[in-house]
Amino acid sequence: MALEYSIDTGLRLVTLTGVQVPDFDEWRRAMLKILSHPDFRPGFNFLTDRRDAQQAPTTDYLRQVVEFLENHRAELAHCRWALVVSTPAGFGMGRMAMALCEGLTLRVQVFTNLRDARVWLGVRGLPTPV
Repeated sequence: MALEYSIDTGLRLVTLTGVQVPDFDEWRRAMLKILSHPDFRPGFNFLTDRRDAQQAPTTDYLRQVVEFLENHRAELAHCRWALVVSTPAGFGMGRMAMALCEGLTLRVQVFTNLRDARVWLGVRGLPTPV
């Protein structure tokens, strides 16, 4: 399954899912679609659900992502981005993403369950699957 996304305007949340790490160009194209989508507004939070993924992104991939985020800081300023992973390698790369994003105006946090990620994002009003 390729990278998929949904935008929930009521929750002010963009959710990204996929069982594989997309190549950076695929991720960039998806992000550009999200940022130009009529339902997207600056300040929306992001949730990347990678619980079904067995492969972790590479350091080079993360550096490209961070460069993209920095180049789009106006659209992404002050948002929160939760990464939900299920493997130790995914968690380690999530921690690296957190460190690489420290100088940006958005906050990144890695989680091992969806419930904690949704609480951190302030998502309320819907049942939270584990």
